[in-house]
Amino acid sequence: MKNTFKIIIAAIVFATLGSCSDEQNFQLAEAKGSFSILTPQTGASTVLTPALGTNPALTLTWSAADFTTPTQVTYTVQIAVTGTSFATVTAAGTTNTTNLTWSVADLNGAVLAAGLTPFSQGSIDIRVKAAVGSVTQYSNTINVLITPYTTALPTIAVPGNHQKFR
Repeated sequence: MKNTFKIIIAAIVFATLGSCSDEQNFQLAEAKGSFSILTPQTGASTVLTPALGTNPALTLTWSAADFTTPTQVTYTVQIAVTGTSFATVTAAGTTNTTNLTWSVADLNGAVLAAGLTPFSQGSIDIRVKAAVGSVTQYSNTINVLITPYTTALPTIAVPGNHQKFR
């Protein structure tokens, strides 16, 4: 009886090991075609105000990127000051869907980090980076005019020694 169990267990172990295969069915993802930003249109203008901090400021939508392997795509929205050819890129959001909505405060922080001047209309370029692992693809670039704000208090330089305590 003991030998029967040993033979059955040995047969199961050999059958399990024998069914293993070193072949794996991997498919490499490659960019196929292109995708583009649908809204907003180039030249759109937005003025940001601190009173509307949590309200939606701008919604970006784009067509889905096409890769040869059906898998989840990670989209990163990148912004840069117009004319810099994305030399200094600011990541303004990441998603797995084909749209991204910024609140006023989030968009303000992103454009200030990109280098726009508060209370002055500036121009930024926006593009979307689609990635599947290390394979990336970029959308077209649009240009948007944005007027950011700052909540920092202004500093005033007053000459004299009135600031000394006696």
